[in-house]
Amino acid sequence: IDAANEVSVPLATAEELEGLYTDANEAGIVVKLAINTSSESSGNNVGVLYSQSNATSTISEYVFDFDFFNSIDEDDQRKDVISFVGLNADNQYNAISKFLGETGQVNGRVDVKVIRAAEVLLNKAEAQYELGQDALSTLNELRDLRYVAYDGGESGQALEDAIQFERRVELSFEGHRFFDLKRRSEPVMRSTAGDIIDGSGTPPDFPTIDADNFRFQLPIPIAEINANQNMVQNPGY
Repeated sequence: IDAANEVSVPLATAEELEGLYTDANEAGIVVKLAINTSSESSGNNVGVLYSQSNATSTISEYVFDFDFFNSIDEDDQRKDVISFVGLNADNQYNAISKFLGETGQVNGRVDVKVIRAAEVLLNKAEAQYELGQDALSTLNELRDLRYVAYDGGESGQALEDAIQFERRVELSFEGHRFFDLKRRSEPVMRSTAGDIIDGSGTPPDFPTIDADNFRFQLPIPIAEINANQNMVQNPGY
């Protein structure tokens, strides 16, 4: 909480989010990794980890989980900023727009937003909840800038759930979710629906992964095993 209070960077408004993700502005950024936009090498393009796009199609490496996407309220002004309808092979997908590229580009070359003021605020709200302090007011600082209207007023478990939900939406696809689940000893719980926009398509192989499942620890690459006779593969692989 003390560390969060030291951060003076204001939150990005809902109107600034689109420009934030296309590098048209730096609203709400506390720390970033600047990508060399003059480089012609696609090796600098963080967005290709998420999708490979051109003017007519989007080949997504990741799309929104069906249930997660549908849990985002229509009054949430982030919804149309962080997602778009991706088209590939005549199928539509709830694709991720955060890493498409700079304004007018789909090359995936954008700065990496390492820490944003929104994360700092959500860290503070979570800590305040754990200490029995006024986490609701802190959470509402963010929600006031993200929703056309919302009910609010949560307490107890409902408040903790609201903090974690806002964290999941606000920081979606920015590299936080795995670590949030791991540090909170929570399972992966995904929809059994497929990857296409209407829920059809290919479902996940493992919709639910318990918090103690061996898959939370990634396998050591076989090349590393072969290169070092002392290397022991992680359990379960």
